[in-house]
Amino acid sequence: MFKSEKELIEGLKQGSQYDFNRLYDLYADHLYGFAHKLSRSSVVAEEIVQDTFLTVWQKRELIDPSFSFKAFLFTVAKNRILNLFRSSVRQFEFEDFVIHSNSITLSENSTDEKISYNEFLEIVKVAKEVLPARQLEIFELSKEQDMSNKEIAELLDISEQTVKNQLVSALKTLRDKLSSSQFLFVLFL
Repeated sequence: MFKSEKELIEGLKQGSQYDFNRLYDLYADHLYGFAHKLSRSSVVAEEIVQDTFLTVWQKRELIDPSFSFKAFLFTVAKNRILNLFRSSVRQFEFEDFVIHSNSITLSENSTDEKISYNEFLEIVKVAKEVLPARQLEIFELSKEQDMSNKEIAELLDISEQTVKNQLVSALKTLRDKLSSSQFLFVLFL
């Protein structure tokens, strides 16, 4: 028997495990792709999908079938990802997000999200301008061209430790610049 999304949501609201599983089957792969694109981690993406559907189950009585279930799912997932980034502001995963943000293509955005995303890209661009030339070169080779420290060291005829030191310094500078712009506060509201 085929049920519409609205019927599945009505069943979910009543506690139907079958309807919950059907909704999971309909959206889990797409949600995983979204989470993976933003997190660049299969482990994190799987965790986001599981957490999102756990939230769906826990808040099932509050879901309004007249609104887009897909939009609800992606909002929950996006909030989970933002919480993850917020908790890892001082970790390299967040720094990698900052560095590779130009490769993220947001889909189904609101105008506000597009504005925030574009503002974020501009702040990253401005932040990179304060890096010394050599540091910027190493940073871009590492984070934008995905070269290893060893490859960069060989290319530039410097030690791997120098590459590592320059990257740490560049990431600190960028983190400080982004924090001082107060954009992180806006991004994570």
